[in-house]
Amino acid sequence: MDYKIIDNFFTKKDLNKVLEIADVVKYSDTPPKNVFWVGERSESLHKNYADFFNYVGSKLIQFTWGNHFSCNYNLELAFHKLTSKHKANNSWFHQDKDSIFAGVIYLSKNPSKNTGTIIKDKKTIANKYNRAVIYNSALTHRVENTFDTRLTLTFFFNKLSFNYANT
Repeated sequence: MDYKIIDNFFTKKDLNKVLEIADVVKYSDTPPKNVFWVGERSESLHKNYADFFNYVGSKLIQFTWGNHFSCNYNLELAFHKLTSKHKANNSWFHQDKDSIFAGVIYLSKNPSKNTGTIIKDKKTIANKYNRAVIYNSALTHRVENTFDTRLTLTFFFNKLSFNYANT
């Protein structure tokens, strides 16, 4: 799989809860050592929002690979904010080498045009409210452009193991 797009990822009821969490989590504008990102990223959600973390992880697995098996995974999940002061450019192209699959869920209600995700030599995926994009981490990609405020839920699957059920 190169990438997959999932529109209407969260139910309308769940979206309100998601945005409430995004409003109250702590954000930092300083990436950890050996990590590069621009903007503000929330604390890792597995610590203080375990139910939400597990819900999103399970939902991503189900939408992407189905529910014909059980899955164990190592997932990083955090909110990410960019504003118009963070000017996207070609230096932002990167791969998420420490993960297997990665992606974003766009959470800005009225996103500006041309603020999605560019997957180099593949396509540009539009920023659409409540759209999830999951992609192979080996694909070179970047933010297309920014605005006030581009909110996403970023995720990185670092390990996956599947146990297929007998059918």
